[in-house]
Amino acid sequence: MSFFTLSDGTELEAINSFENGGIQPIIPEGTQLLCNIVNVEWAEADQRNEEHVVISLYVVQAGQYKNFQVDHKLHVKDLSDKKRDKAIQMLMAYDTNCKSFLQKADKAGKELDDSILKKGLVGGEVVATFAVWESEGTDGKTRSGNWVRAIGPVSKQTQKQNQEIQQKANKVAEEMDFDDDIPF
Repeated sequence: MSFFTLSDGTELEAINSFENGGIQPIIPEGTQLLCNIVNVEWAEADQRNEEHVVISLYVVQAGQYKNFQVDHKLHVKDLSDKKRDKAIQMLMAYDTNCKSFLQKADKAGKELDDSILKKGLVGGEVVATFAVWESEGTDGKTRSGNWVRAIGPVSKQTQKQNQEIQQKANKVAEEMDFDDDIPF
């Protein structure tokens, strides 16, 4: 069987374009959502020619943005002192909301490598405030997406609101009549 055989047995012919579904809609400016940290790692140099930390946030708050993922780049090695200081403060805020493991590791003289970052932050929860970016590509098209403007602790009120929304959604799903559906 060829590598380019699909699960239904169809062998692909040569194709030169493919679209993999739709584009994730933009979360409106200023929206605050409950998020899990699902990944964190150092990333190679980018257009700023610097190594940076990328924190992947997964929206868990019930509602229309549930299951969205936004990557938050923290330029903790930026050449600009002001930008670097803000990025380090943001990383400290993430860490403080996730039981301060990175701060403890740093005080113990450990390098904040990928394994330490993951151990300290992955699985943690924060409330993220989203913003919108726009830029023009080299092709002249305007592109937009989300970035994380602020993060904060998960309050009891946020947890309660999320539970209430989830309970309402579950109740609606239970009330739907699926008796006429054909089982698989």
